[in-house]
Order: sequence, then structure tokens, then C-alpha cells
Amino acid sequence: LGPMRAHFLCEQAQVEITDRSFSVANELLDEARRIDKKCVRSSLMSAEIAMEAGSYERAIERLKMIEDQDLAFLPEAIAPLVESYRALDRIDDLIAYLKRLSGLHVGITPVLTLAELMTELGKSDEAKGRIIEELKIRPTVRGIDRLIDYSLQNATGDVKENLTLLKELTAGLIVEKSSYMCGVCGFRGKSLHWQCPSCKLWNSVKPIHGIEGE
Repeated sequence: LGPMRAHFLCEQAQVEITDRSFSVANELLDEARRIDKKCVRSSLMSAEIAMEAGSYERAIERLKMIEDQDLAFLPEAIAPLVESYRALDRIDDLIAYLKRLSGLHVGITPVLTLAELMTELGKSDEAKGRIIEELKIRPTVRGIDRLIDYSLQNATGDVKENLTLLKELTAGLIVEKSSYMCGVCGFRGKSLHWQCPSCKLWNSVKPIHGIEGE
């Protein structure tokens, strides 16, 4: 019953967060992790509280815990990690961490985020190359969609027309696809549910990995 008890504490913590009782919420979340050390939800919520308080170092520490809790959920940590590293003006550290995650092949999100940062730094060719290398190992619709974006930059004539057609196809697939699935009953949805709305089990819904997901 450990994971279920941990989620109960997270539910209580969410009430405290809504009431802006952050210290009480943190105590509940720490207890949730003590009961279930793999409670990803508690780490994400702790990071959210830390970011609200401007404690970005603490937020990064909490988000990095997810790597040891459940690799499948690492994509959920990328956006807050980027925000936290940017707030601390530690872009080089963020790039180094994303490169390490990309090497673990835990999903396309770290690769795409790394590519965005490289593009900002004027390294579009290197960004494109990283996406190509990832697609050779783990092809995904999102990865192909981003590769088309890079290829369109210098495309002309029939090549540009054909790439634009492919872009419309991949963009449509991304909009229509579900991002999460219950590993027990097969429920699919676009948002993360810690308790499956269909079979009511806890911890059964995870980000979809594979060609249509991460």
C-alpha cells in the first residue's frame, strides 16, 4: 500500500498548496517520498513549490531525483528544469545535463529541448544532427516533425512543397495523439492522471514511449 499512501499524502499536499501553506505541503511530500521513494509525483510537486519560492537550485535537485525514481517520467521534468536553469543563468549546465539524458535515450523531449537550445546559440546544424542520430535509434513522430522544420529552412521548389505536405501530416498526428496510457486497462489521454480514470488504479498511467510518443 506504500504507493497509494504516498499519493494520499500528495493529495493532502495539493490542498495545502492551494491554501499556500507551502511548509506543510513540503512536510507531506517529504513523508510521501519516505513511504515510497519512487514517488515521482512528490518530486514534481516539491519542485513546483521551490520554483514558486524562487528556490531554483532546490527545484533542480528535486527534478533530478526523477531519474532514479522512474525514467519514463523524465520528460515531465524537462520544462521546469529549463525554467529553473534559465532563472539561474546556467544554460551551459542545462545543455550538459540534456546531453546526458539524450544519451540515455529516455525520450525525444530531452533531444528536442537540447536542439532548441543549440539553435538559440546558432548551432542549427549540430541540433539537426542530434535529432537525426536519435531518430536512427528511436524514430518518433515528434522527432520527424522537428527534423522537417530544420529541413524546410533551406528547401526550395518541389522539395519544399513535399516537406510542407509531410509537415502537415506529422503536425496533425501530434495534435490527435494521446500522450499518456494506462498500462493495465489501456486508457489513453492527453493529460497525466496519477489515478487511472478508467480502472481507478494508482501509478498505472505513464507517458507513452515509442514512435507515437517519447
